[in-house]
Amino acid sequence: MLFLFRTRQTLFNFLLLFYAALLQSRSFFLPPLETASFQGLLSFPLINWADQQPVGAFFLRSALLFVEAFLINEIVNKNRISGEYNLLPGLFFILVSSILPEFIRLSPIHFINILLLLAIREIYSTYRIGDAATRIVNLGLLTGLASLFYFSSILFLVWAIAGLNIMRSLKLNEVFMLLSGFVIPYIFAGTWYFWYDNFAFFYEQQFLQAAGFLDWPKHPIYGLGFKLGCFALLVLLALGGYSRFMLRKTNQESRKIDLLYLFMLVSAFTPFIQAGIGLSHLLLLGIPLGIFLSFTFEGIKSRWAEFIHFVILVLMLLLHYRLFIFPF
Repeated sequence: MLFLFRTRQTLFNFLLLFYAALLQSRSFFLPPLETASFQGLLSFPLINWADQQPVGAFFLRSALLFVEAFLINEIVNKNRISGEYNLLPGLFFILVSSILPEFIRLSPIHFINILLLLAIREIYSTYRIGDAATRIVNLGLLTGLASLFYFSSILFLVWAIAGLNIMRSLKLNEVFMLLSGFVIPYIFAGTWYFWYDNFAFFYEQQFLQAAGFLDWPKHPIYGLGFKLGCFALLVLLALGGYSRFMLRKTNQESRKIDLLYLFMLVSAFTPFIQAGIGLSHLLLLGIPLGIFLSFTFEGIKSRWAEFIHFVILVLMLLLHYRLFIFPF
């Protein structure tokens, strides 16, 4: 299967839609393993709709994964941070974002991943350009909007500031530009609810309900150690491959890869301030892990890469449908 995505043909991106639908098909046969919780102001209507429209949620989920994968391939290939031009980053993003059964539900993280991918594109485009005011304000706007979907993504404001400093010599006035863009969604949302005499609802949903310190699941999760171990292995592969990923990279390309590692670092702090998180919170790591996993597979001979990918798919499907195999 991987040979279909080792291509320069952008049209083959559309195969990722079928790949995403296949990996998300568990929802047709088994109920979701995680229940939705309040995660941000804009996620509130989304969760209600998904609970009432499971089939529609499946198609929307598959479409969102496709859009995310398409953006990843466009960003990686345009910025030449991969060893070769191919569509593997998007494919492995979908694989990572579907690997656990808890991921097979409509999560607001899919929406914020799209916003954060657009933010990555904005940061990359600021490299050594004189006037980047529009891009910096857009970056703040995207991170602010993301935090309205999922509260803990507010920490990506720190990532945006540090990322701009990696890509260019950040000036104080540019920090204020970024902050001004960040508060725009809050000003509009707060004004809207205040106008309709419902500001208390805005404050409760965005801060009191969605924010929480160490508000982790109280009930046991089946196979928690194994599932966390799988993700820890992916993180170790990403960290262990740093020197190899940087091989024969220009200064610009190295900085862009460093920005993805910074993305992982900031993601590691988000569980501490998000209320009611579950394993689906790990979807935040999907972007960097999918990209770095594709870099790893680029360095493996095609025959072995196909075999390893097939084994991962089989193990993943066994985990998804274990209740059919071991009904206890």
